[in-house]
Amino acid sequence: MSGHDRQSAAQNAHNKTAVWLLSKLTPPF
Repeated sequence: MSGHDRQSAAQNAHNKTAVWLLSKLTPPF
């Protein structure tokens, strides 16, 4: 696994966490 792939995977995980946090903070419509 190259460093770029690892960074991409970490970014994907971070994005999923950010989306999850936003979904928790914003009320469902």
